[in-house]
Amino acid sequence: MKSSIKNATSTKFILVLLGILLFSYTTARCFLLSITWDEAYTYIEFISKGVLFPVNNLRMSPNYHLLLTLLDIKLVNLFGVSEFVLRLPSLFGHLLFLFYAAKLVFRFDNKLVVILSFLIINLNPYMLDYFSLARGYGLSLGFMMASIYYLYLFYFNFSKNRYAVFCLVSAALATLSNLVLFNLFLVLYCLIILLKCNNIASTEKNIRKRNAALLKVTVFNSLIIYAIVLLTVPVVLTLKLTIINSYGGYSGLWSDTLSETINTNFYGLPFTILLHWVVKAVVLLVFICCCYLSFSILRKKENTTKSFIPVLLSIIVLSAFATSLQHYSFGTLYLTNRTALFLIVLFNLLIVFFLNDLINRNKRFILISTLIALVSITHFSYSFNFKYVLDWKTDADTKTMFSDLQKIKNTANSADKKLFISPTLEEAFSFYTAIDKK
Repeated sequence: MKSSIKNATSTKFILVLLGILLFSYTTARCFLLSITWDEAYTYIEFISKGVLFPVNNLRMSPNYHLLLTLLDIKLVNLFGVSEFVLRLPSLFGHLLFLFYAAKLVFRFDNKLVVILSFLIINLNPYMLDYFSLARGYGLSLGFMMASIYYLYLFYFNFSKNRYAVFCLVSAALATLSNLVLFNLFLVLYCLIILLKCNNIASTEKNIRKRNAALLKVTVFNSLIIYAIVLLTVPVVLTLKLTIINSYGGYSGLWSDTLSETINTNFYGLPFTILLHWVVKAVVLLVFICCCYLSFSILRKKENTTKSFIPVLLSIIVLSAFATSLQHYSFGTLYLTNRTALFLIVLFNLLIVFFLNDLINRNKRFILISTLIALVSITHFSYSFNFKYVLDWKTDADTKTMFSDLQKIKNTANSADKKLFISPTLEEAFSFYTAIDKK
């Protein structure tokens, strides 16, 4: 017993230490990274003007993120404008992500698997970029991880309705942080209703009490979804006109959402095309194995404890299906790269839960977890930098460029010189010009 307590304490200490190191990395990047085009645009068009609901704004942009804009308006009023202040909401999202990821994997029995799983989930350099930028993606991932954690608790204890409420509230906040997650919110809502109704139907024998309980669950949980729909639909409808011809893919679910997003997660490093295809093959293999395992569990061919894999698999499949349905129904683009980032996080969760189930059957599978964790550490070490983020690499030196131009401006004969800025740098340059005048 004492040994078990000691192991748990040491595991917590390691998780906290790893969390502090990762959070320190994203915090330092918040200070050091130059402002990017999208961050600058959001500040100039919305935050600096105090525009929270630009539903009638002709310049409405798909990079508008409601909750981030609200928080940044308040933070700028309190502390003034700087890159770090604008990025504080994303840092808060990273804290949430680290905290709930740790709480989720800490429920695994093997403490080494806990640490390995935490590393696999968190050491994605492309994901870490968005915890250091004034975008809604990082904040949404933090709330999404909280929603998955509470869904996990609810799945293993249907009597605790508060877990279902916490799950939906967290998913609602994730949606307000990044409207792309609206489909995920709907999927989680439907899953909670189905899981609760199935539990009531299988445990309550009295038909009258069963129907009353089913009605209560449906109505109670529906109140939450109606509230979030009222908040998001006006913005979603306005965004629809811009998103159709904006960021995303045209080719298909495989080529845009899966293949292209996997390529992006290599972080632009010079890996061979063969390695790209090997990783894609492994992703498909894991997905097929999880499908088989889920069907076996649902058909009660497995004599193991309840697994969370069918739930995670359902979330990924239904979210992807909803994306395809929207494309064919409304013409919206397929999710890709940063808009599909939440699917990458969900798939990483699926991997660690799948490996944990395998390890519970045979301890030798821990070698696979160790190998994946080592690959994650190696990839992160090669991607480690305080200079740029992948999606806006061209903005890496904008802050230095502005400083140099300010020095040139103060030199003799500078009044006779004209300055021409590339359109790719114009928005970020305008940001530094605007805050320089304050």
